[in-house]
Amino acid sequence: MTEVKLPDRLKEIGSSFQFCTGLTEIFIPNSVDKIALDAFSNSTNLMHIRIDKAPNTIEGAPWGAISWDRAVEWLRLAE
Repeated sequence: MTEVKLPDRLKEIGSSFQFCTGLTEIFIPNSVDKIALDAFSNSTNLMHIRIDKAPNTIEGAPWGAISWDRAVEWLRLAE
């Protein structure tokens, strides 16, 4: 599994992706309001996080990013 598109009704992301080393890209729907602080820790190949929301509208950043080399793309304008 290299890419994941989460369901549109999802409200929260826990630590489910902590050790998904094959994951390179994830799409987070607008319905998500909270992401666990360590959600993507140890997902060493995750380099692109696409979020269908405005910047800084999801609680919990940086979601376990070990370093800031991951591209986070906010797909909506600031609300």
